[in-house]
Amino acid sequence: MSIKNLDELKTRVNIVDVIKSFVPLKNQHGSYKGLCPFHSEKTPSFCVSEQKQLFHCFGCKESGDAFSFIQKFKHYDFNEAVREIADIYNFELEFSGEKSTPKKDYFEFYARLNAFFKENLLRHDKLLAYLARRGLDKNDLDYYDIGLVPDNYKLIEFIGNDAELALQTGLLIKGQNGIYSQFAKRLSFALKNTIFKIVGFSCRLHDFENFKANPAKYINSRESFLFHKSNFLYNLNFAKSAYFKKDENGEQKAQKMVIVEGFMDSIALSKMGYKANVAACGTAFNQVHLASLLKQGIDNFALCFDKDEAGLKATLKTCELLFKHGFFESEVWRLAGSFKDIGEILETSTKNGQNVVLDEIFEKHNAFEFYVRAVLAQKTSAREKDKFLNALLKSIKSKNNYFLKDFCLEILEKITGKEFLNALKVSVKKVDFDAEKAVFKTILSDKNAEFIARELINSAYFSEYESSYKRFVEIGELDEKANELKLDESISVLNAVDFDECLKSFKKAFLRAELEKAKVARNFTLICDLQKQIQKVDEVAEIF
Repeated sequence: MSIKNLDELKTRVNIVDVIKSFVPLKNQHGSYKGLCPFHSEKTPSFCVSEQKQLFHCFGCKESGDAFSFIQKFKHYDFNEAVREIADIYNFELEFSGEKSTPKKDYFEFYARLNAFFKENLLRHDKLLAYLARRGLDKNDLDYYDIGLVPDNYKLIEFIGNDAELALQTGLLIKGQNGIYSQFAKRLSFALKNTIFKIVGFSCRLHDFENFKANPAKYINSRESFLFHKSNFLYNLNFAKSAYFKKDENGEQKAQKMVIVEGFMDSIALSKMGYKANVAACGTAFNQVHLASLLKQGIDNFALCFDKDEAGLKATLKTCELLFKHGFFESEVWRLAGSFKDIGEILETSTKNGQNVVLDEIFEKHNAFEFYVRAVLAQKTSAREKDKFLNALLKSIKSKNNYFLKDFCLEILEKITGKEFLNALKVSVKKVDFDAEKAVFKTILSDKNAEFIARELINSAYFSEYESSYKRFVEIGELDEKANELKLDESISVLNAVDFDECLKSFKKAFLRAELEKAKVARNFTLICDLQKQIQKVDEVAEIF
């Protein structure tokens, strides 16, 4: 089966638009750069040329056009990649040799099902009462497209001649005992794209049916050319317009796009007056979600996850993702009082007949400050705290934006104090200062450092202290130069973090000198080996 209008699609495709759907890109002098999705890196080496309609990574050497990007990124074959790109452009593909189902048929099928599910829910008084206690009245159920899937018999009867469509989308499954639906008797949440078309359903357990043992709380529609769980954001259809809403003067209001944990949190926050919010669908918020929001022009974020250990873990992980792409000025919204999630606030306010005042229920923090304080609180020793702060400072120093560096350093100073921050800066600078003396004195004074050095370096790395180090390692004796160094109070013994950094700097300087010798000798095998060793040493632990 071939695609008849493939050439027409190719004329519409812009590689930047396609890749921006999955990778956050920044325009730098006409070229687009980002972190490569095909290998781990901390400095962007992934480039996209709009003029050439090609991408290339200078790190892992992956390259190609828009279609090969989708093939590599999604592990698709060519036809699957074409379907994905056609979906991005809302382009209807035409196939030869076999009749294909137009996309509008799927949309119409889902719309009919949604109306059926919503009508079915209105017949279930106990569930309606339960949802009312959660703060959702009948108008809400209609507005947010919440329904109830009937039992298998009624569902199959309703589907009728559309059984093939239902099987293709996973709504129905062929089992050993016949056709059935895993969604049967569950609450249904319609999943809509940004143009308000239903692309699937997420269906939830409730307490008014006896489901089989240990069922999943939510079951989502099968992955398809319409729905991909890993990049779908619930409520984005409403949130987008709320984010860009203008005031009476025609100016855009200062908004945050709030990222929440689940559907009920999203609906509750919207009901409480803040509609610019989204929730991931059965997966953690990831780089593809971020790219999707950036592509819509949304670049101002707040995180509001559950106030438990899992929620904190998700918050810190999402913070790292945002920082990795430069969003240090995002916010974390933590629930005040004893509330564990947003849905509980709506439920309590409904029960007590109270109006919710948003400013009273959220404690708002700068995300970077919240992240640093939370991680420091998790560290149990001074050594771990010191190591984390050094790695953090290195991450900040690697950023190109001066104002961003200054912003982050001000927060670090607020948390640690000016004297401690200055000590950290000096500590990092020591890495490049008199490395040989600092390393050797630390080895002479610290058994742990000695053990590490025996494993990682040899006497050839030293210049002034080569014979002294060799004598110490081989027979455990200190010659005159080693004794003088040990007694020299102007050279400090390094802490574990600084020793590790100084050792790397020291080793890299030796390897670079050897590389220059290998280049002169035109020893290409040795050149490649030394370059790999240098690259390995260069992989310094940074946080984002």
